[in-house]
Amino acid sequence: MIDGKRFRSSLDKTMAEMALALATELQGRIQASAPVASNALRSSFVSFIGENPSGVDVSIGSPLYESYGRFVEFGAEPHLPPYEPIRRWVEEKIQPHVLSVGVEFSTGRALPKRAGTKKLGGDARSRAIHKITQAVRYAIAKRGTRAQGFVRGAITSLGLGYTVEETAQGKMYSIDFSSWVGLNSFWDKVTARL
Repeated sequence: MIDGKRFRSSLDKTMAEMALALATELQGRIQASAPVASNALRSSFVSFIGENPSGVDVSIGSPLYESYGRFVEFGAEPHLPPYEPIRRWVEEKIQPHVLSVGVEFSTGRALPKRAGTKKLGGDARSRAIHKITQAVRYAIAKRGTRAQGFVRGAITSLGLGYTVEETAQGKMYSIDFSSWVGLNSFWDKVTARL
């Protein structure tokens, strides 16, 4: 005869262990596949494990999701983004040769031996960064941004089923935990604990 309380306790413990294993693995895959501009988004993902009346809740998220992570994952419709984050991105990403006088813009290469080529400094550099920032902002305003899908890729690389849900914070993935359970011989672990 099976003791119902003992079975439930064993089941809950096994589910919690598997949820932790899933969260750890998925968080690692999300971080490994996250696009890197400043490394802020990649390093911001954390796992949360909690309980609810029907079982275990696993959440993996980023405090940067609402401000820009969701736009990286799902893309964005055309809109004019705020100036400052784009300026910071431009300063991090634009190579020094682009901020030079005498750059061959068709190839993007600086021609240092060519007369008149010199790096911009001070106000000239600031003006160049401002112009590039505005060009990027207006390109996003015209075309939007392409979805990166790095979280979706991490989910599917584990063979997990998912749905995309619309929430107050924007789109989010809801993962089918049963597909993970099936992949990891869940019932063998439950019966081993009885």
